[in-house]
Amino acid sequence: MLKSFGISPQQFNILRILRGMHPSPGSIKALTERMIDKSSNASRLVDKLIAKSLVVKDKCSADNRRAEVLISDEGLQLLEAASKKMDELAYGLAENISNEEARQLNELLDKLRG
Repeated sequence: MLKSFGISPQQFNILRILRGMHPSPGSIKALTERMIDKSSNASRLVDKLIAKSLVVKDKCSADNRRAEVLISDEGLQLLEAASKKMDELAYGLAENISNEEARQLNELLDKLRG
């Protein structure tokens, strides 16, 4: 689903995190802490998103060693369109299960998360 937007699931996750922080920037460390897949290299993902003009990165004014990442207007637009498609997919899948099955699935997923 996300291939049509030219992004990976991990990049989608980074964009969603940055949208949640918007209009404030986030650090690479903050992105890593909030990512679903903690093993992903947030710095590398941000670099790929910069190349696509979906995010911008600047040096932190308070600490030159730290970078601040901000979602761009293009990133917000792409994320809105991609989120809409992902929601349509999720709602379509959810139509195939009952409320009781959805409750059971949520309980099992919570159990897996520990």
